[in-house]
Amino acid sequence: MKRILLTVVALSLLAGCGLRGPLDRPPPMWGDRTKYDQEQAAERERKHHHDARASSTATTTDATADTTTDTTTTTTPAPTPNPQ
Repeated sequence: MKRILLTVVALSLLAGCGLRGPLDRPPPMWGDRTKYDQEQAAERERKHHHDARASSTATTTDATADTTTDTTTTTTPAPTPNPQ
């Protein structure tokens, strides 16, 4: 029973090890290196284009949020105390 428990604990601890996020593809061990370089350049261009679109969308959204005004809130003066 102790051995099973120890195995489960060890495996659960090892499951958390490793890289997080997307994994990078290693260069080829054999074959055409230029094709690999072209694919990597195209992937970087796609990511750059996607990041640029995301940042321009966020900027546009922030700019439009700043120009809108909220007309639903009104301020009322604080009540004055009644002297007796």
